[in-house]
Amino acid sequence: MALGDVASRSSSHLRCTEAALSRWKTLWQHPRRASRSCRAASFPHLISILGPLVASTIAAAAASPETAAPPDLEHFRSRSIAIDGPALSTVTNILPPPEQRVASDVRARIGLTLTNKAGRPLWLVVRLTPPPPEPGCPAGTAHLGPGEKVEFRCTPEGLVADVDYPLEITVCADSALTDTLEQNTTRLRFDRGIVERMEERLAFRRRELEAEKQPRTGESKDAKDEPGFRVALGLSGGIVIPTGEFSDGFGAGGMGAISLELQGRMFGVRLLLGSSEPGTRSPTNDAYSARLGRRVEVTEAIVPVELQGIAAFPARTRRLGLTLQAGAGLHAVTVRLKNTDDRIDDDTRFGFSAGGGVRYAVHRLHATVGLNGVLHGTGSSRYATVELELVLGR
Repeated sequence: MALGDVASRSSSHLRCTEAALSRWKTLWQHPRRASRSCRAASFPHLISILGPLVASTIAAAAASPETAAPPDLEHFRSRSIAIDGPALSTVTNILPPPEQRVASDVRARIGLTLTNKAGRPLWLVVRLTPPPPEPGCPAGTAHLGPGEKVEFRCTPEGLVADVDYPLEITVCADSALTDTLEQNTTRLRFDRGIVERMEERLAFRRRELEAEKQPRTGESKDAKDEPGFRVALGLSGGIVIPTGEFSDGFGAGGMGAISLELQGRMFGVRLLLGSSEPGTRSPTNDAYSARLGRRVEVTEAIVPVELQGIAAFPARTRRLGLTLQAGAGLHAVTVRLKNTDDRIDDDTRFGFSAGGGVRYAVHRLHATVGLNGVLHGTGSSRYATVELELVLGR
């Protein structure tokens, strides 16, 4: 039958239907105008007109491709299983080492949460099939107790817009998957907006993957090849600044130190040998002059021998970082006549030090340059040092 014949016939049916309905409306609203037999005689006439129209409508709906397609998740019906999702994200294959990963190792991930809403244990088999040429996702199996949930994940390389992703869920009553309770079939579909957003996320993550292959800013290219520990030699020099009561008799001076270090990537220890010589003020010279009975000038030298702990944040393989240090040991204190080797006092005291600073690594030279501020205690004397440090070691 031609499309024009169908339209003409449908129009005729509509006109007849409108007339019949009008007649029935009159009979219903004004029953006295017609006898019961008249109303009864009009009913078959109405059925004869409405019947073909309803039948043609049902036939047209049955032939509709959209109705024939599997239902989406919004229309999914199951007595045993509830579905939440899909939840979309990206995932990276972690099996290859980071430097060997490629763009195809970054994939889309489709997640579905399945909940057992039956009052008994269930065994599920779930299959999601992306459109060609993408291979089907491996079937997932799960055992769910009453009320329990499980997440099924499929990781295609990307998403395709406005295409069916068939989803099959088989519900079984036994672990052998032979006693089938339900066989559910539905579909997933993704509109173009969702697919475009996923493509943006995949592209961003793949750019990150390429960036991760490059050495991080400030990190040695062969940082991963560096040993867990290394032995290093440290040299430092700077100024001494007495504090507290110690500053009444002494002023700013100089210092130097040498250390042997055992360094890890973040923590280490070192043995330090140093020498600090603060400047002598008049009250100190006057005191020694009175003691010796003649006018003298003296110098005081503090020689610390300490075992120190050191830490670097972040790891020492990074180019720029912070350092912390703390230690304790014996401090030898010697007072001499200025410009001579004549000792007036010689004493050994317990001492400590604590401080921190910044350091910059020169990887090509296997060297580190640092600037530190350290507080020292030698007996009751307190002083600070500002030190420039050079550490050499592979």
